[in-house]
Amino acid sequence: MTALYTVGGTGYSTLVTALANQGNVAVTGAAGDLSDTVLSELEANSARISTITLSGNDNLSLTGSKVTSYKDVILKLASAKLNVADTAAGMGGNNFKSLDAVYTKINAITVSDAGPVSVAYSVYSSNTNEQAIEDLIRGAGTKGIAVTNFSGNASALTALTGDADVKSISLKDSIANLTTNATAINGSSKIVSSSITVFDTLANINTDAAKTLVGTTLAAKVSSVAISMGAADLSVENLATINALPDAIKSKVSISINDSVANLNTNSTGINANSRVASNSITVSDTLANISASAAKTLIGSTIASKVSSVVISLAAADVTTANLQTIYALPDAIKSKVSFSISGSVNSVPLAMSATEMTSANLAIINALPDSIKSNISLSITGSATDIIRNSDTITALGSKVTSIVGTNASIANLTTLNSLKNKFTAIGITDIGANLAQSTSTNHTALGDAITSWTSGKISGLKLFAIPSSTALTTILSAVSGNSIAVSVSDTASNLNKDLASASSVIGSNISNLSSVAVSDGTLLKKAVLNMSSAQYTALKIKLTGQNTFILSTVPYADYNTVKNDTAVLKYSVQDTYANLASADLSTMLSNTSLLGLKITNAAVADVSTISAQYAALSPSYRNKLNSVTVTDTSSNLLGSASTLTSLRSNNLIKNIYATGASLANVLTLKSNPKVTGITVSDTEANFKLGANASLVSYSRVTSFSLTAVGTASLSGTNNYLSNSKITSIDVADTLTNINAISDTIMNNSKLNQITANSILISQIGTVGDATTLSGKTKVAAINVSDSWANIKTYFSTGPGTTQNLKVKSFTVV
Repeated sequence: MTALYTVGGTGYSTLVTALANQGNVAVTGAAGDLSDTVLSELEANSARISTITLSGNDNLSLTGSKVTSYKDVILKLASAKLNVADTAAGMGGNNFKSLDAVYTKINAITVSDAGPVSVAYSVYSSNTNEQAIEDLIRGAGTKGIAVTNFSGNASALTALTGDADVKSISLKDSIANLTTNATAINGSSKIVSSSITVFDTLANINTDAAKTLVGTTLAAKVSSVAISMGAADLSVENLATINALPDAIKSKVSISINDSVANLNTNSTGINANSRVASNSITVSDTLANISASAAKTLIGSTIASKVSSVVISLAAADVTTANLQTIYALPDAIKSKVSFSISGSVNSVPLAMSATEMTSANLAIINALPDSIKSNISLSITGSATDIIRNSDTITALGSKVTSIVGTNASIANLTTLNSLKNKFTAIGITDIGANLAQSTSTNHTALGDAITSWTSGKISGLKLFAIPSSTALTTILSAVSGNSIAVSVSDTASNLNKDLASASSVIGSNISNLSSVAVSDGTLLKKAVLNMSSAQYTALKIKLTGQNTFILSTVPYADYNTVKNDTAVLKYSVQDTYANLASADLSTMLSNTSLLGLKITNAAVADVSTISAQYAALSPSYRNKLNSVTVTDTSSNLLGSASTLTSLRSNNLIKNIYATGASLANVLTLKSNPKVTGITVSDTEANFKLGANASLVSYSRVTSFSLTAVGTASLSGTNNYLSNSKITSIDVADTLTNINAISDTIMNNSKLNQITANSILISQIGTVGDATTLSGKTKVAAINVSDSWANIKTYFSTGPGTTQNLKVKSFTVV
C-alpha cells in the first residue's frame, strides 16, 4: 500500500511498523489503496487508528456486507467519501443498519438492480437516519424499501403506507394490532396477498372477533397463523381448540415455542408427536448453567434436535469470562452451532477480562476455537504483575489485536527490557507513580531512570511515557537524566487534567513543551483548539507535539475563526459549523471551494431562513454541494406548525437533517413527533397539562429534551419526585398563595430552576415594599402579584397608601 502511516509525526511504510510505536496511527492514501487485505488489517487494529484521510477525488467503494465488516474503519474516514454499491439484497437486513451507523461518511448509495431493499421493521424503525438513507437509495429514480415483519400501531403503519419510498410491507403482528389496522391493511396496495403472519397466543386467536378478522376480513392477505406458546401449553385441550378453528384459519396454523430447558424437557414427547411444531420452530432460552447440564445436552442435541432452531444463552456482560467461554466451547457441535447470546450490558463487544496468570496455552486454544461471531467482538484486557506478564508473554503475543490493553502492576524499571516486545499493548504500567519512581535516587547515587538507561540501549528505549502529568520538580529531574541520550519524553493524561494544567499560570506542560516529544490524551478525547484552555503561545507550541496531530484536523470551527484556521499551515483539514445568524453574510461559494474544507454545517436556522439557504444551495456549483453537509432548523413550535405544509416541506428537504422545536405545548408534541427529523423538543406548558394522564406518553417521549412549567403549585417543589429533582424540567414558574409562597425554603428559593413566582389572592396589607426582602414585593423571584381585596382597601391603597408610588410587581386588582 502506498499510504503513509503516521505516528507522532514520523511516517512508516507499513501498518505493522507504525503499530510498533506508541501512539495512534493516522492513515493517508488513495481510495484504491484500501484493498480488502488492508481494510481487514485496519479493522483488526481500529482502536489504534485515529483518522483515515483519502487523497484525490476518488471515493472508497464498498458493498453492503463490507460496510458491515469494516464499519469501525469507515467511521475513521475524515470526510464523507464512501460510495456503497450493491444489489438490493446486499443493502438489506443488518447491512441496512450498518448504513445508518456510518451515514455521516456516505457520499452515495447505488442499488444495482430493481430492488426494493428488504429491511425488517425492527431495523428500519430503529435507524436514526432512515429517511436520509431512503433518499440516497432512491437517488434520481424510484427505488425504495420493502419493510418486512411490521408490528405496530395505526400511526406507525400510516407512516409506512404514506412513505413513497416504502414499496411493499409484510406484517408479523398480533390480533390486537391487526384489528386496529385492518381497514388500512385492506386499503393499501403495498400490503399484497399472503403477506401477513398472525403471531399471537391461542387465547387471542380463538376469539370470535379474531376468527372473523383472520378468516374473513384479512383472509386474502394472511399467509400463516403462528401460535406462540410455551411447551406446557401443548395440552389436549389446546390442541382440540386449534383443531376446532375454522378451516380457513386452521390450515394456516403452526406452533412456535420459546421456552426453558426444564419446560421443554417435561413436554418433549408431546412436542415430537405434534406435526404443527415443525422443524426449526423451537427457541431454547435459558441460562448457561441450565443449557450446559447433561440432560439439556441430550434434549437439545438429540431428543428434539430437528425442531430446535436456536439456543439463546442469557448472559450478563460481566459473565463473559474465561470459565464461561470454556463451558460454551465444550457444548456438542449440534448445540453450539445454534447458539446465540442475549447479553445484558455492553452489546457492541464481548469484554473479556483475564488476569496474567490465566493467559495459558489452553485458554489461547479456547479463544481461537470460538465461533467468529463471538471471537470478532472480543476485547481482551489483561491485568497482573509484571512477573506474570513476562511468564506468559508468548501467549499474549499470539493473541495479537484481540488484546486491547495491558495494565501492569508492581513493575520495576528492570522489567522494561523483557517487556519491550509488548510495549505497544500497555495502556498503563505503574500508572499512578511512574514519574516519581523514575525520579527517585538509587543506591548507585543515580536516579532510577539513570540506572534504566544503563541497562537499556537508546534503541530499545524509544521513548519515555509518563502516564500522568508529573510535578515540576520530578519532570526537571527526568529531563536531566535523558539529556544527551536521545530518549524522547512524552506525557499522557486525561483531557480534563491537561486542560487544568494548561489553564494554570505555572503549567507543567506549557513550561516544558519544548523538551517534550509529544503530548497524548489517555481517555481518547481529541484535543482541539476550541476546547483547550491555553494561551496562543501554548497552542503554537503544543499543536506540533500532539501525538498523531502534527497536522490538525479540526471540526466545528466557528465562522469567526474561519479565516485564521484557513491560513494556519498546521491545519490540514477542517469543517465549519455555526449558526445561520453568523453565516448569513458568508460567501458560501468561496468558502466551499477551499480544498481543505471538509464540510459545512449550518445550525439554528429558523423556518424563515430555509428558503434562502435552499436558494444559496441551488446556486452552488454541483461539485461544492456535497460539502454543505447539513442544516439544522431550530425554531418555535408556532413557526414550525404555523402552516400545515411546513413540517412536510422540511422533511422532504434533503439539506435539513435535524429539526429542534422550542416552546412547544404538549399538544404540539403529538404533531411534531410524527416527523422523524424532529430530534429535539423543548416543552413549555402548565403543570396541569404536565400531570394529565392523557399526556403521559408525550411527557415521556424520548425526544423531548426539557420542560418549562408554568402555573406550578409550591407542593410540587418538595417531597418525592419533586420537579426540582427532575433533570428534564429546567424552568419552573410558580403560581400560589402567600402562605404557600412564604413556606418555600431558602434552598428551594435559590434553586436556579425556580424562575419566577406569581402570588395570587393577595391582600393590600400583604403586598409589602420592593427592596424589603422580608416582604412579598421584596422577594427577588416574585415577579407578579395579583391582589384580591375590598374596594375600600384598594381605594385607600391608591389614594393615601403605598399605591401612590407605582409597584411594577402588582399586576391586577380584584374587588371582593
